Amino acid sequence: LFALNMTVCTTGASLTEKCRSIPALVNQLPSDICIDTNRQYLVNFLKDSAAGFCVKDIRLTREMLAKQFIIIGGVISGLFAALSRAI
Repeated sequence: LFALNMTVCTTGASLTEKCRSIPALVNQLPSDICIDTNRQYLVNFLKDSAAGFCVKDIRLTREMLAKQFIIIGGVISGLFAALSRAI
C-alpha cells in the first residue's frame, strides 16, 4: 500500500513539473511579431491556471514529495530506535 502511494505521488509530482514548464515552452515559440500580446496573454493564463496534480487543493510537487520522504524516514527511524531500546 505504501509503495503504491509513493508511485502515485511520484507520477503526480512529475506531471506537475511538466505542467510547470509549459509556459516557458509557449514563450519560446518563434513569431514574426516582436511583442506578441496574444501569446503573452496565453502564457499568463497558463501560469495563472496552475495546472498539475492536486491532493486536497495542494499542488503535489517534487519538493512536497521530498518532504514526505523525509518525514516518513524520520518516523521509521524513531520507531526503530524506540523498539531497539525496548528490546
